[in-house]
Amino acid sequence: MRQIEGITDNSKQDFSIVLDDGSLLGLSLIYRPTIQRWSFDITHEKLNLNGKILCTFPNLLRVYRNNIPFGIMIFVLDSTDPIYIDDFLNDRAQIYILSENDVQAIEDSLRSLI
Repeated sequence: MRQIEGITDNSKQDFSIVLDDGSLLGLSLIYRPTIQRWSFDITHEKLNLNGKILCTFPNLLRVYRNNIPFGIMIFVLDSTDPIYIDDFLNDRAQIYILSENDVQAIEDSLRSLI
């Protein structure tokens, strides 16, 4: 699990992340002030998503877990969603890129709750 560092309070930010398997993940974060929410776009050889809302969840990409070798986890200190433009700058919220092993560990944890 790797935290994405260097997120600021700019309303549009782009990141290129090399994943454990060597593939490249393009991640765009967009703050939408009219709804006080962050959204994201993803570009990867196995997945393209646009305009998805960031919310606190162990793996935002869970539905794609059988098709991609990574996941995205959002953690917020007060267990709400990231809604402020400076949430990542002041460390109220963090974004983590999950490896394939991290995704499997989360799945195992979820199964143990059922």
